Amino acid sequence: MYKSTYDGASVMSGSTNGVQVKIREVSKNKCPYIHCYAHRLNLVLVDVAKSVEIVDNTIGLLEVIYAYQSSSTLRYKIFFDVQKDCETILKVPQYSNTRWVAKYKGIHFFLIRFEHVIKALSQLSSSSKKKRP
Repeated sequence: MYKSTYDGASVMSGSTNGVQVKIREVSKNKCPYIHCYAHRLNLVLVDVAKSVEIVDNTIGLLEVIYAYQSSSTLRYKIFFDVQKDCETILKVPQYSNTRWVAKYKGIHFFLIRFEHVIKALSQLSSSSKKKRP
């Protein structure tokens, strides 16, 4: 082995106990730690997306909606039930700061199920108003 790359997680990059140190010890090779270019590019893209206000706000909204519906079985069921008329029932995907595939799935879900998300939120809003004194 003459080169290897790693993501930036401390478990990988740690200079004392990181996986990269263990691999060098086992392989008896002095190859340097190199932060994977794909992971570095991802970090750049995350920073760029956060610097665009509308993108940052949209992603933040998706995160809040996911957290809201996933923290209650009742709310989760309502998000599920409003899709009964659909051929395929989808669950709201969990958002990830580091995985662009997760971002894509989240945005795609909201694009194709926007009407259902609004319907679920409306049902939840009206049921919470009924409970208020």
